[in-house]
Amino acid sequence: MNLGFRASALTATALAALLAGSGPATSAERVTFSGAYNISPALSPDGRTLAYVTRNGGAFKVMVMDLASGGATAVTDTSDDESPSFSPNGRLLIYATRSGGRDVLMTTTLDGKIRTRLLSSGVDVREPVWGPFGR
Repeated sequence: MNLGFRASALTATALAALLAGSGPATSAERVTFSGAYNISPALSPDGRTLAYVTRNGGAFKVMVMDLASGGATAVTDTSDDESPSFSPNGRLLIYATRSGGRDVLMTTTLDGKIRTRLLSSGVDVREPVWGPFGR
């Protein structure tokens, strides 16, 4: 979902309201401070974690931020990562990246320690989103 806002310009409450479609946000507060460019916000199902894409130099990385502490960690190690989406249980992220000259989908744990490339049908894929019941 492209909200047309940068993640750095939204509070967790405002982001949750926008994602839930419960009306316009009434206030904005910067919540991300790393990188020169922060986009593609995704809020975890429990509302405690924000995933977003940051650009440092020419590299785009998926970041995970604990909204209570403000601590953020890069959970990807490639340079063309985009479109993070939380699993329905909030334990994994799916995201798009490039590998071997192809667009592929990957999953990662929220600490970035376990990453898995998903099988594809040999076509480029982008903009992943979890379906109902994790399908």
